[in-house]
Amino acid sequence: MKKFLSLFLFLITIFSVVSLAGCGKNKTETQSDYLELGLGIYSDISNTSNATAQENGKGEHTEAVAVVLLDDNKKIVNCFLDTAENVVNYTSQGEFKVAESFTSKRQLGDSYNMKQASPIKLEWYQQADAFAKAVKGKTVDEVKALVADNGKPNRQVITAGCTINISDFVKAIEKAIENAEKIESKAVDSLSVKIETTKGECKNATENEDGFIELKSVVTATALSESKQVESKSEELSIKFTFDKEGKSTTK
Repeated sequence: MKKFLSLFLFLITIFSVVSLAGCGKNKTETQSDYLELGLGIYSDISNTSNATAQENGKGEHTEAVAVVLLDDNKKIVNCFLDTAENVVNYTSQGEFKVAESFTSKRQLGDSYNMKQASPIKLEWYQQADAFAKAVKGKTVDEVKALVADNGKPNRQVITAGCTINISDFVKAIEKAIENAEKIESKAVDSLSVKIETTKGECKNATENEDGFIELKSVVTATALSESKQVESKSEELSIKFTFDKEGKSTTK
């Protein structure tokens, strides 16, 4: 009986040691020592047009925003995306036409109305979320490799549920990874982004001076744990479109 008990205790001890060793190894391989939070914004104002007698001139500010959570190997643990396409106008008499505030594509939600025209029948925010999911576990170089011709997604991303142009997203993600900084908390459940764009100072053109339209954008990225903020990053942008007395774009 004593021999049997001794053998039993010996086997229990060996099993416990093996189990603990296995748990330690698994933790090292899967758990990051720290997390980094990064906010990236890719801003573009190259799409402009001149006013005519029949149609106002246009300036378009495209703002792709990415917030990423990275592990200690610079791999993406989580990602959240949004985009704003802010359009301003000016007349052939050099007068500005601009809204007081603007709404991002994610804020528009179902009212963006991409679903009907989409070949996969998904709304814009659903496709953005699909791409954000597709980049999880990837490094910046692996994310860049997801872009096919003309900024379109490759087959892997399309299969994941995203057919929209992803080139600006990739540029924003690259900036977010470059800007990432270590955070205190390791308990991050989700990420969010808020884009607030409003009209800044504006002026009509004169014979001697160009007119201009200024937009002010504040972008805030937030890391959440159990719906409570644990970390945030914010960035402000000032965008300016210029035009002459005839409504011709002089934006540089």
